[in-house]
Amino acid sequence: MTRRPLRPLALAATAALLAAAPLALATASTKPIAFKRVVLADQKAYGEPSLAISDDGKHIAVCVPGGAGETSVWYSGNDGKSFGTSHTTSQNGGGDCEIDFLPNGMLLNADLEVTDSAIRYSKDFGKTWQGTQTAGIEQDRQWFAHSKDGKTAYLVYHDFAAEGEFYAVSTDGGLTWPAQSAALPVNGPDQVALPGIGPGTPGTPASLVDQGVNTFSGPMLISP
Repeated sequence: MTRRPLRPLALAATAALLAAAPLALATASTKPIAFKRVVLADQKAYGEPSLAISDDGKHIAVCVPGGAGETSVWYSGNDGKSFGTSHTTSQNGGGDCEIDFLPNGMLLNADLEVTDSAIRYSKDFGKTWQGTQTAGIEQDRQWFAHSKDGKTAYLVYHDFAAEGEFYAVSTDGGLTWPAQSAALPVNGPDQVALPGIGPGTPGTPASLVDQGVNTFSGPMLISP
């Protein structure tokens, strides 16, 4: 008995699946994505905005660095049809801004102070702000992430001195950020720069130099 005749059948089945793939993709998305434009107040020379959407899909917040110790936040409770404005202040803030909605609707705001980030939170979707905590150590661009239940919040950032990626942890949903959890390395040993070594291969002890003395990090993702 020979099994050779089965091979053409397998190839034919594969070809049929490949031929059907474009049709499946075409029928899977028949409704085009629609965009609408809402112009927010142009108050200052803003840069590097951050956007967050709550789990209910109705509340939207946009945060931008304002300089001079403040960030500006535009918030919407009607899916972006209209926006209100609020502000956060911190002693040395006004730098890069990062916001994140937790599952319970609380909105976190991280205002870059360079020496750390000033963290504030809002329990009314961005209308008013409470708390003045700091998270991390000296840093550049920062990003929030949270666990599925929202009880653990993370702030990942790029460190100036070591040129590495670090993160801070809050275990009470962003209300407090303990100093002992302010600078945890993202990838262990290969996030430590070695003096006198040039750009390294990713995964080696010198791979940190691949950062190029700037920030190439992006938003942190947390697996459930």
